[in-house]
Amino acid sequence: MPQFDFTDEEALSILTFLKGQTGETPPPEYRAGTNPVQAAVLKGERLVFWNGCRNCHVVENRGGKIRDLYNDENVTFAPPVLSGEGAKVQPAWLFAFLKSPTTLRPWLSVRMPTFHFTDADATALVHYFAASSNKSFPYLTAQAQQLAGARAKEADQLFKDLQCINCHVVGELRPGQDPGSAAPNLLLAKDRLRPDWIVPWLKNPQALLDGTRMPSFWDFSDEAHPTSPSKLFNGDAKQQIDALRDYLMHLELKATPTKTASVTPRRG
Repeated sequence: MPQFDFTDEEALSILTFLKGQTGETPPPEYRAGTNPVQAAVLKGERLVFWNGCRNCHVVENRGGKIRDLYNDENVTFAPPVLSGEGAKVQPAWLFAFLKSPTTLRPWLSVRMPTFHFTDADATALVHYFAASSNKSFPYLTAQAQQLAGARAKEADQLFKDLQCINCHVVGELRPGQDPGSAAPNLLLAKDRLRPDWIVPWLKNPQALLDGTRMPSFWDFSDEAHPTSPSKLFNGDAKQQIDALRDYLMHLELKATPTKTASVTPRRG
């Protein structure tokens, strides 16, 4: 008998399975699919497996065979990581994308195929991602406060000062912009992203996506007294992040600034 170094949870799962072969009825908490969240995950895992999603993507920390072919320098051209996708995107957007994939990063050569999912299967996948991230399903309309007055002006200035569009696309690539350095289109944020995901992402991008090139502008190592790169909003890091979230959730093309002077941002 080899030494498999099972975790306690894995050992208990094997024990539960073996006891299930004796004719004894396992306790309800160990019956697969009896819990609504667990049932959603199990159904979604089947769809992920049969449609080969993990051949391209890392889905909930597993898979990504095609991503393995990309080195660190060109990994931005690889299919995106989908771990935590349920906490990141709005279910209505994900449902529409699964039914009819749209071009998120037109500078990439790799493309998401159209699987012609039924409404039931697309819904099951959306539910799977939400359940995997411990998010409620169905999901109500995403809402973020409309910026106005001095808060709107400060948020716009903060967006410029942090030089977000030096990397991010707003609408389309700028003339001469290197596709290899292009970050996602911020105009899609209001329809695509959950507002409550934007805040932890801005606070610590590496915690949500290890290896991301997104810099950490704020230092929350002391949660009670975070540091900020700007004096706007009285230097309050939490107010700045909340304002940027609201700014992104209402961003329009006509309101986007031009490229700022090159200043290297502090990276975490």
